[in-house]
Amino acid sequence: MRWADIDQLNHVNNVRYVDYADEARLALIESGQLRDDFQIGHCEVEFLRPLLLSMKPVKISDNFDGNRLVQEISAGEGTVFARVSTDLVESRSPIAPSDINVGSYPFSLRRGDTTDGVVGNAKHFEIFQEARILLISKLIGISSPGGFVVGRVAIDFAADLPWRAEPYPMRTWIEKFSRSSIELCSEIIDQGAAFARATAVLVGFDLENQRSRPLNEEERALLEKTLRNQRSGPPNSF
Repeated sequence: MRWADIDQLNHVNNVRYVDYADEARLALIESGQLRDDFQIGHCEVEFLRPLLLSMKPVKISDNFDGNRLVQEISAGEGTVFARVSTDLVESRSPIAPSDINVGSYPFSLRRGDTTDGVVGNAKHFEIFQEARILLISKLIGISSPGGFVVGRVAIDFAADLPWRAEPYPMRTWIEKFSRSSIELCSEIIDQGAAFARATAVLVGFDLENQRSRPLNEEERALLEKTLRNQRSGPPNSF
């Protein structure tokens, strides 16, 4: 665990869990316990409880059943903080872009986002994390993205995402919300197809008491307005 793994809430950033799981998965490949010719078709992370910075090592337990690798992330006393489920496939399935009524905005890759010319698993989670923060802070007008924690993120992969100088179109929208959570979707698209699509559940979070909270009236009103615009208004863009 490193200082750079920590977010503004003093929790390990959700992207770092995927880094830990990827490290363990690659170790399985290097040791011959896992085939190296699989592709990641789907990867889902359940965030069970916050993990704080510690000198204790992060531990990964691996359970491979068929084509699904389930990894539980713990530290020190053995408490499980996150569960990463990865479906390994021989070939990926195409993803048609959603017909949701939202516009796209340009997202530029950095050369450091790629390994061997394509974006890796953990970097996809990082890219979609940025998309979620943009939506919460700009599109629906909630000024404090720190008032939410990530409960779950799932990404479906259709094709490798290669580096290029030209930005990729990115779209992000509100799928639905409940008493205390918001479900968002994002996709990276180009030429009429999606490279990947992410679904994330954000949970309202009380920073002072470090626990979940219900959405307040302002947040619910802004979410309702956004959903109405997505259904009937002109496409939103940043």
